[in-house]
Amino acid sequence: MGRKFREWQPEASWLFPPSPGDWLSDGHLVYFLLDVTSTIDISAMVDDYTIVDDYTIVDDYTGRTVTPAVSLRFILE
Repeated sequence: MGRKFREWQPEASWLFPPSPGDWLSDGHLVYFLLDVTSTIDISAMVDDYTIVDDYTIVDDYTGRTVTPAVSLRFILE
């Protein structure tokens, strides 16, 4: 199975997007929200999967092998 990549966009203005830390003030609300979401227990969702390697997990409920798109913590934050 081939891996799909994003198309190359030579007209894009940024090679990497700017870091939010470069333009958000120290007391910005987003930092509070990150602190709050980091305390939420997501083990009930994460424990349903067995990690095989960096690119493969097994859904313990269905037994299917899947490639995770992104971290569940990332989705929450």
